[in-house]
Amino acid sequence: MGARVDREVVGRQGRVTVRIRGAGRPGEVTVQVRGATETFIAYCDGEVLLGEAVLVAASRGDRAVEVYPVNQLRVPPRTPPAEED
Repeated sequence: MGARVDREVVGRQGRVTVRIRGAGRPGEVTVQVRGATETFIAYCDGEVLLGEAVLVAASRGDRAVEVYPVNQLRVPPRTPPAEED
């Protein structure tokens, strides 16, 4: 049987409770989901320090997730609608 993917956690913001060391060395995050705070093993390409806010990008299944630090996310600037002549 394969890993059970948790789609409900994807897209939610969490907080690092055990430093994520990066390069395949996980840490731990807590995420508000299903009306409670739940703990997940967390992976990120780079290091993420204790207490940092993260965004859950994907579920690996078996309570493991891929995250990105919120402070490193880039939001494209909003383009105003074109004016009509």
